[in-house]
Amino acid sequence: MAGQPLNSDGHSGLLFAIQGDAEYLQNEFGLTLASHENMCFHCGANKSTFPCNDFRPGAAWRATMVPHAGTSPTEHLVSQITGVTGDTFKFDILHTLEEGLTAHCLANCAFDWVLRSDWPGTHGVRLRTLFGKIFTLYTELGIESENRIRRFPMSAFCRPEFKWDSFPSLSGIKAKQCRWLVPVFLQICEEYKDPEDSYSQHRFDCLKHLNDVYDTMDRAGLHPSTNDAKAFRKSMDNCLLHYSRLSVLSMKAGVLMWNTIPKMHWAQHLGWFNPKYYSCYQGETMVGHMSALGHACLNGTPAHQVPLKVCWRFRLAFHLRNQGAEFAFAASDSDG
Repeated sequence: MAGQPLNSDGHSGLLFAIQGDAEYLQNEFGLTLASHENMCFHCGANKSTFPCNDFRPGAAWRATMVPHAGTSPTEHLVSQITGVTGDTFKFDILHTLEEGLTAHCLANCAFDWVLRSDWPGTHGVRLRTLFGKIFTLYTELGIESENRIRRFPMSAFCRPEFKWDSFPSLSGIKAKQCRWLVPVFLQICEEYKDPEDSYSQHRFDCLKHLNDVYDTMDRAGLHPSTNDAKAFRKSMDNCLLHYSRLSVLSMKAGVLMWNTIPKMHWAQHLGWFNPKYYSCYQGETMVGHMSALGHACLNGTPAHQVPLKVCWRFRLAFHLRNQGAEFAFAASDSDG
């Protein structure tokens, strides 16, 4: 049936992206990623001779790009589908950016302002000052309420009991909220940028280029123009370059900040198609819906009957939708 229409109307399908987090790509398809010495199937980057955390234009790994044309880096059954190559396997922005590079940028900025700045007051006072600025800028920038954080405790970016003993890391903030904190934190970075302080300048430039990455994705379609593709690549490279300089400055100061992780290397392999159009947001939303549906089927149902009840309700929902009914899945806080 290969190459034949899917139905009598002549519909056909095209597999242009297989996306997921690194764990899924590694475990399901056997791709070489974080748990391997050679931690990238797109190039020869590793943890020693071709450092994956080298973001300079002349980094050694840049000369080791793998030509994927006509080949697949896995023997998985999916590779038998015509057109599937190494470029079909995509790193997802939800995990690579929002829960990777973006989360680290935001956590380090918050750590700076609350624990290392000359803002007046105690750490608690500074934290309230920061949240006040976030709330004000949300309104000024016209960011929709569903993309706003409702609270920002100390535990959101560091371990309150051991603040200086580990790298800042964002926690308890949804991926979409991370994305829309970027323009907010950029404004605060600009407010506290000191031309005579290289650290604050690099911090501002890092957030500026990260914001440019998101702006480029938002304005480009599925197939970015040549100019948009170049702008995306340039902004990503510059963001990571300033991030690495912040990491070096922090090491010289003896402070655990601006940690580099494999996700930052993989971010440099985003491209070809607009990453916004093959993100895992829809899949994660589907998981949330199924989780809520599963919880709703537990009460009064024997354990061995729960799967059948879930399937019945799922089929009913799709039947109603196909009949033109307007409804939406809803989950209460108790449903998670």
